[in-house]
Amino acid sequence: MSKIDFAFLVHPRQIEDIYIQYPLLRFLNRKFLSFLIQFMRPVVGPYICGGLDIDGNPVNGRLIIVPLTAHQMLQDKDYAKKKVIDAVALSNRLGAKVVGLGALTSSVTNGGTAVLSQKGNAIITSGNSLTVNTTFKDVKYIIEKRKISGPIAIVGATGSIGRALSFLLSKSKEIENDLILIGKTPSKVDELKDSLLGSIRKIRAGVDINEIHKADIILICTSSHDAVVHQHMVKSGVVIYDVTQPKNTSKELQHRKDLSYIDGGYISAPESIYIKANIGLPPNALFSCLSETILLSKENIDYPGVTEKIDLDYVNKIGLLAKKYDFNTYYISHNG
Repeated sequence: MSKIDFAFLVHPRQIEDIYIQYPLLRFLNRKFLSFLIQFMRPVVGPYICGGLDIDGNPVNGRLIIVPLTAHQMLQDKDYAKKKVIDAVALSNRLGAKVVGLGALTSSVTNGGTAVLSQKGNAIITSGNSLTVNTTFKDVKYIIEKRKISGPIAIVGATGSIGRALSFLLSKSKEIENDLILIGKTPSKVDELKDSLLGSIRKIRAGVDINEIHKADIILICTSSHDAVVHQHMVKSGVVIYDVTQPKNTSKELQHRKDLSYIDGGYISAPESIYIKANIGLPPNALFSCLSETILLSKENIDYPGVTEKIDLDYVNKIGLLAKKYDFNTYYISHNG
């Protein structure tokens, strides 16, 4: 098997994703297939290839499939971590210079810190920094376009993406909206609020997710296998920006006509880049975390390494690199 420049780790969100990718497995019922995949090792998936206009050098990467659904990964994080470590080791054997952690492979490994022993000479990235960069830009655009002055809520504010957005939004001179920060663990919420002391705007922080009813914009940055935000929690007219994979908002909420639901976390990629598989991406789009993986394989920039807390200087650097290679913001508004 030929050497690759980068690998990107993915996993099925649910059993239906396996049926889409491997139609011949439809003869196996859901329960048996769910049981079976737990004993499978990570496998080399389809190519990610194409060219980039700046230097003409082709994109040369592979998907590495971690055979666990989102529910299974969060049900037994220690077991999921072992599978992700095996997938990183496989990527290393393929010669990958960069290994990107897609979907929940990042959260079950503490942002990638738990897989560093298997990385070899490769860079490990969660890809969360480019997600933060594009989300922050999109929020500024939404506020300006819609003239929104009410509070911004961040659900999952103590996670890596939510925490970085909390800092950027609280310190931005271009955004004057108050913040409502929601986390699961009281001690982590308190630590985040303390770290934001001196902010130029009002900040409320807590563990009661129902507080998001007061917000005009809600950013969903959680890591769950299922919905955590439901219809009764939000008011009419709100803008919901969801960067999660799998989605942590209920199906009913996503299709409500009296609000705006935006499917975030995507990048508009150069048309020359394509994936030889159906992984649920909209046309001409890539996941932000995958885009960051590709960009890091193209150029050597001052990469801070994987940590539980995102480096805000690097957020800006990866945003500039994305602009250089024509990776642009891309979000899907389902309604409103």
